[in-house]
Amino acid sequence: MNLSDVLTVLTAEEARAAVGAAPISAPERRRHLQFIRHFPDAPFYANTDAYLTSFQEEEEVQLPAWMVTHLRTVAGAYPAEGSLHFRFTSFMPGCTAPLAERLGELWFSVNLLGWPSNRREANALKHAAPNVSLFPIGSERTEDTWQLAINVKARRDTGVYLYDLERVMGNVARGEDVMASVSPVFASLGDLLSRVAAIRHGQTVTEARAG
Repeated sequence: MNLSDVLTVLTAEEARAAVGAAPISAPERRRHLQFIRHFPDAPFYANTDAYLTSFQEEEEVQLPAWMVTHLRTVAGAYPAEGSLHFRFTSFMPGCTAPLAERLGELWFSVNLLGWPSNRREANALKHAAPNVSLFPIGSERTEDTWQLAINVKARRDTGVYLYDLERVMGNVARGEDVMASVSPVFASLGDLLSRVAAIRHGQTVTEARAG
């Protein structure tokens, strides 16, 4: 695929218009607009229908409708500028997940990682719990076993989860509950975007503007 087959580049004005027209809740709209406001000079991007269809076919996954809407509206910023990573201000209120105290020094990719190539790891995530199937969408830059995921089994669950894949596999080996090593860290992808403190795109770091 060419880059134009994968994504559409948007100005801040076009991104705001896309968010305004998207079939999302008012709180989610505010979160997306806050992300755009924090990075007013950035090029934003949305994924194309052709790419999302192809990706889901290749991964044999059906992404929740809310995820597809998010990716078709504003998926991120600074496309095609080398590796892309986010640093967050915080996790959602009340979250006591591992890494919470270190967020100021950590960088996460946020994209569609897909299922692990290792079958045992993929099965552990796919069958994490009776109503939970964790699909990886990002990882920490230096310790990539720390991953972010969404639940593709409960279609109304918009949360983003954090886990260490090595700990998850340890739970599996001991016959323990996989979810004991999984923490909800963002209420939604809009919540995730609204908490981006800085974006590392290629060799450049752009800090969020206040407001």
